[in-house]
Amino acid sequence: KRPDHLSFLLIKKGDIVIPLRDGAGQVWSIQVIKPEGKKLFPKYGRKMGCFHLIGDAAVGDVIAEAEGYATAASVHEATGWPVAVALDSGNLSRVAQALRLSYPDHRLVIAGDDDPDNPSNPGRKKAEEVARGDEGIYNVDSETAILQGNVRITRGENQLNGERAEVNLKTGISKLLAGPNGTRQRVRGLFNPKTGDK
Repeated sequence: KRPDHLSFLLIKKGDIVIPLRDGAGQVWSIQVIKPEGKKLFPKYGRKMGCFHLIGDAAVGDVIAEAEGYATAASVHEATGWPVAVALDSGNLSRVAQALRLSYPDHRLVIAGDDDPDNPSNPGRKKAEEVARGDEGIYNVDSETAILQGNVRITRGENQLNGERAEVNLKTGISKLLAGPNGTRQRVRGLFNPKTGDK
């Protein structure tokens, strides 16, 4: 019997194998796409915050991000931009933060999937969730980033603006922080409450 800590992924001729890297370029896992379109990951591979980059980020000042490989390849083909493949909608915000830290001088474009026939439309919803600032410091051990200067946290049509925020790349949760040495900061917000028909 195979021990529980061992896992095998069979790769055959005709399979597409995509390496998944973090913002520093370290490979953590792979995605295997079968000829019929089925997508597989190794059982113990890391996906959270990892991506595959199509194109060269050293060329130009724009980098895009898309959910799946086919969408990312289409965006790259149409624009010539380098495009990060985030793999699924739940990983979009984590990869966006990793790209912002790795390529701070690039303009980041999110090419989210829009599926209006799906009531929850997760691709569009996740593409509209962004945290950004003028500069960021990434802690490798805790996988958190501190953003400073003109910080904006966006969730759909809602926004919070401040001067300092913490972004947890493992959970995707962003929060505004007190200023340096615990000083208070001014926080501005715009909220659009959803109202249902009654």
